[in-house]
Amino acid sequence: MNKQVIQKNTTPHYSSRTTPRTSHKKISLCALWLSLCTLWLTSCSPKTTNIPDLKADELPISVEQKKRYTEDPKGYKVQIGDMVPDFSFTLTDGTQKNIRDLRGKPVMLQFTASWCGVCIKEMPHIESDIWQAYKDKGMQVIGIDRDEPLEKAQQLIDKTNITYPIALDPGAEIFGLFADKKAGVTRNVIIDHQGRIVYLTRLFNEAEFTNMKGVIGYLNGEPAPTTIARAAEKPKKEELKKVTEPTVTKTKVKAKEKTTEEEKVVEEVTSEETTSSAAKKAEEK
Repeated sequence: MNKQVIQKNTTPHYSSRTTPRTSHKKISLCALWLSLCTLWLTSCSPKTTNIPDLKADELPISVEQKKRYTEDPKGYKVQIGDMVPDFSFTLTDGTQKNIRDLRGKPVMLQFTASWCGVCIKEMPHIESDIWQAYKDKGMQVIGIDRDEPLEKAQQLIDKTNITYPIALDPGAEIFGLFADKKAGVTRNVIIDHQGRIVYLTRLFNEAEFTNMKGVIGYLNGEPAPTTIARAAEKPKKEELKKVTEPTVTKTKVKAKEKTTEEEKVVEEVTSEETTSSAAKKAEEK
């Protein structure tokens, strides 16, 4: 009877769930999946790397403007130093964007309307002094036509000869994020690379416009503005009165003196004529 030699299997036994090779494959797949997810999230989220933080809201020119608009907001709901509200918009050519798409670039929002005379006066200056001057450096200028149809917005573009893009604002919904809807329309909001509001304007004030250009220049690589333009203040009624009163009084005094002198001359002539007449009568006698 042949004895069967049974060799003892010395290879360690692993279940299918714990095989080292299978475990390594699972780990590799998980790592690959995580990498793909990270890449996808990075591509979908707005790029925030290497965005300069110039802190333009801390410039003396901006700090002074913030103080002015804190004391008198002029209808604004936002303030210098705030992050820009989130909103989407549609341009007159049909392009749709979100304000987040512009993150990483300085942005100017110009609120306007075809019926706004002040806006129409200001827009050519924005075209030449800001859009044409800085568009090649990445500056974004977006005009926001308050609550008007496309036809009106196009008429505004044709009338002012601007080339920067105009967005429609049905119901003034975008305007209402920045200011009270009952407030005046002429406004500019300057936003830095980080999405922070760094300057505000209201109406078309030449000094304020000059200061705004200084902030925009700084955001586009120019030196920080060292001077603050100031509007010439109108003299008060009391001051005008003080200035005009002496002049009037002096004029009256001169007129009076002149009249007195004329009266003296007349009196002298009359006296001479009387004396001469009396002398002639005496000679005749």
